Amino acid sequence: MKKTVLSLTAAAALLAAASAAWATMVIPSSLEQMAGLSDAILVGLVRDQYSYWEDRKIFTSVIVDVTEFIKAPGGETPAALEVKFPGGKVGEIKLEVDQAPQFTTGEEVLLFLNRSGGVFRPYGFYYGVYKIRLDAGTGRKIVYGPLFNQPLVYDLKTMKADRNTVPSGGEDLSSFTNRLRKLVR
Repeated sequence: MKKTVLSLTAAAALLAAASAAWATMVIPSSLEQMAGLSDAILVGLVRDQYSYWEDRKIFTSVIVDVTEFIKAPGGETPAALEVKFPGGKVGEIKLEVDQAPQFTTGEEVLLFLNRSGGVFRPYGFYYGVYKIRLDAGTGRKIVYGPLFNQPLVYDLKTMKADRNTVPSGGEDLSSFTNRLRKLVR
């Protein structure tokens, strides 16, 4: 009987832990809410990234050389910004965090960022990181990322679903940044 109770207790604990692990979820919000809730929105080039230990956890910092601020943090316009988030690899130890953003040194990005205690973090984790690529056919820069793959977005206050207004797959960078400028005025 003791073994059965112990096994059931262990199974319940495992189930609870698994449920908690699956709980990491980003709720897709509209472009309007992303622009309004972000402390900074910028276009830049990833110069460097490194992972390190802090308070017994691994974090990654990404250094972005800013080419354009669409929304400046507190009116400041630094030439470079450091973006920090949990996860990374230090030596042989790797901490993988579900839905953590991925960066490649040298790539061009558009970032929605929140600032807390002087530290910038991507809005909604990976949801605030958008890649920019050159369309070989047109020669134009295209921005793409998580928002472009969502048929529905949610009002984060009411949780009411609505149709996403950004085009599926990506959008011309100039058009997208112009739309963002109108939203942050």
